[in-house]
Amino acid sequence: VLPGSAVSIIISVDGLRVLDALTRAPMHNMFIKFISYATVINDDTEKEVFSCILHDSHLDRSVSYMYKCLRGQGERICQSVMDSALKWKEESERGPEYSPFAAQSDIPDNIVPVPEALVAHELPRDY
Repeated sequence: VLPGSAVSIIISVDGLRVLDALTRAPMHNMFIKFISYATVINDDTEKEVFSCILHDSHLDRSVSYMYKCLRGQGERICQSVMDSALKWKEESERGPEYSPFAAQSDIPDNIVPVPEALVAHELPRDY
């Protein structure tokens, strides 16, 4: 982020997205699992600085990001990051068998087969 450029920070369970406020172009994507530290720096003025440190063990690197914001925004961002990290941890502990896209019930026993009269009119679907 260029110094002084306005950005929007979008926080989800998966991570933080930093968008350019004018063009809405993505500038940074930060996975929540890589955030190792987040804090707010107060200097008793009307501004705060939200800072977070990410560590990527696959790339063996650490990166720090700092964003100047209005008083109160930094604390809310920091709290949202913490809440998202806890939610991500909770969801990751469910295990690989959990999938939000999987059907939650088995096929019911009361399914009726297609009547023979309709089978003759089935459309060929060769894919």
